[in-house]
Amino acid sequence: MLGCIEQRFELGEDMPISGEANPAFGISLGSGTWTVQQALDQVDSLHWDLDQASGSAMFVRPFELLESPPIELPLINEGLDEVFELDEATAYALSNLPEAEQLSLAYETSWTFELPSMDSVDSLWLDQGILSVFITSDIPMDQSIQLICTNLFAGGTPIVLNVEMEYAGQLPFEGSAVVSTANARGIFPNDDGLEVMCDWDIVLESSGTHVNEGASISIEVQWQDANVSGAFGKFGSQTSVDFNVAQPLPLLEVWDQDQLHFADPRIRLNARNSSGIPIGVQWNEFAFISNLGTWDIGGPDITEFPVIPAANSVGSSAQMVHVVDNSGTSPTLSEALEMRPDSAILRGQLVVNPASESSNFLTNESTLEIDGALEVPLTGWGMGLTWRDTLREKISSELNAAINPPLDWQDVESVALRFIAENGWPLGMDLQVSFIDGDDLTIDSLSENSGAEAFHIAAGQVDHSLGSADLHYGRVMKRTQTIMDIVLTRDQATELLSLDCEGIEIALTLGTPDAQNGSSVRFFPEDEFELKLSARVSCAITLEQ
Repeated sequence: MLGCIEQRFELGEDMPISGEANPAFGISLGSGTWTVQQALDQVDSLHWDLDQASGSAMFVRPFELLESPPIELPLINEGLDEVFELDEATAYALSNLPEAEQLSLAYETSWTFELPSMDSVDSLWLDQGILSVFITSDIPMDQSIQLICTNLFAGGTPIVLNVEMEYAGQLPFEGSAVVSTANARGIFPNDDGLEVMCDWDIVLESSGTHVNEGASISIEVQWQDANVSGAFGKFGSQTSVDFNVAQPLPLLEVWDQDQLHFADPRIRLNARNSSGIPIGVQWNEFAFISNLGTWDIGGPDITEFPVIPAANSVGSSAQMVHVVDNSGTSPTLSEALEMRPDSAILRGQLVVNPASESSNFLTNESTLEIDGALEVPLTGWGMGLTWRDTLREKISSELNAAINPPLDWQDVESVALRFIAENGWPLGMDLQVSFIDGDDLTIDSLSENSGAEAFHIAAGQVDHSLGSADLHYGRVMKRTQTIMDIVLTRDQATELLSLDCEGIEIALTLGTPDAQNGSSVRFFPEDEFELKLSARVSCAITLEQ
């Protein structure tokens, strides 16, 4: 006995429906989601970062300007000649001195010389060097001569050189002494150069021989290969050091100004100074270069470059950041970049202590580091850009599995493929899709089966009424949904299934909204573009009695 049950449901116009309708077809063939950051990372030769001011994605091209001491510490190689000549009274007293009796003489002298690049020296640290004294005497007596350098210290006490000379009947006769100045310290109270204070103690022992008036002791002092490891005082403002840096910019060379405009590029310069010397920067050239010409950049960001401050103490560092951007350059950086330069030239001088300040210091560990980066936040407009990627899904297998017995592919009348794009990028897209096999070879182009409008994806919604200071300026406020259907005939679908499709390749031609009028957008790393692919299989069924 055969029977059936009939149930009928009627939907009225006022009947509430909860939930959201899913526009996808019943057979899911795969999906892909791409963030802006993932798309940028595909260009692995470039460095991307986050713009801390706006949160948008940013292209960064770092470069090194210099890393070296602000100036070189001096190497001391100086000499001093002294002559102590006996006057008539001293010669008479020595001539009448009983044999073996002693007479002491004392002298104070100073040894002054200049240190390169320093106007005045308060103190020095030394890590090596030799201080020597060579004495020639024509006084016929045994002699003990002591040189005390009262403001040069080793181990906390003044440096002393002792020379013992025995008279053996021949004039003149000689003596010498040597001392190391490694790890020595010097304190210099005089503001005029470097002055070593010398105390001389001379003890003469009578040999019973007559001493002539004018007899003398000739002294030669040498300070050789004295490596200064720390200098404290005032460094001269007349000192400068040249620098010259050429930075390649290969990416800018291939950017087309008719396709891409960046609204807010900048050059960030970072300086770290571990010396106690302020450093000024004087530019001779700040320019972008290509084979077509040179574009010199001027404006207050260049001409009014701030002084790099000095460190407060040995072992600390002072830091400075200076940003060169459109607001302080002429021509603007945006205009210069549109000339498609292939490199940048930074050339000039570092000016030591430009305001002639005192209480400077420089040690052998002091370093001036200046590096920088060309930063290009992804803010601006673009058109005619291209991007492609691959969505790997076993499309043939999924479609075959969707045909349930007793139906098979002989019953298929058509296959409708539905692409659903959820676009959170500020880019309108023209989409072209190709089927690929396991070897990434194209086996069919879907774009040949539809009109251009069917493949256009609307850009994410941007509020162009916001000012550039607004945090949401240029940002996608709402994702857009675009649904695209492609219908394959039975012959086309059968061909697709027989070729074992392993995925689809998407090729996008991109453009920002209202780019032709210069409207700017911002790209944020987390913004997403999602593409879903589903299918509906229609079968023709013949009922036979």
